[in-house]
Amino acid sequence: MLLPLLQNNLLGVVVPVGIYETIPYLIGAEEYSARQMLDSIYMGVSVIGSGGTVTAQSVEAFTQVPRGTTVEITMGGTIYVPPRVGQRGQQPYGASSPTGPVSGKESYPKGR
Repeated sequence: MLLPLLQNNLLGVVVPVGIYETIPYLIGAEEYSARQMLDSIYMGVSVIGSGGTVTAQSVEAFTQVPRGTTVEITMGGTIYVPPRVGQRGQQPYGASSPTGPVSGKESYPKGR
């Protein structure tokens, strides 16, 4: 992407003109969340690999780059799927039944 240049005649410095955004820290985010974060600041996204979380990003976090820059995110790791609660013998972590901790060997009345 080419940006127009503005020359400061007093110092002879050439400065790019455009809107810059700060790249967020994406490591550990899920792909959907990383895409949303980059879309919200008008950045492009290129996904490399597969997996549950972002393990690398091509532009260092907290770097200022022009809008429209494409950031490559590398996916890896595993996708976390929480256990289903409410099935027989399962309760949320740390929960207990009225008679003590859940063992997974409860008995239920017939017809249930």
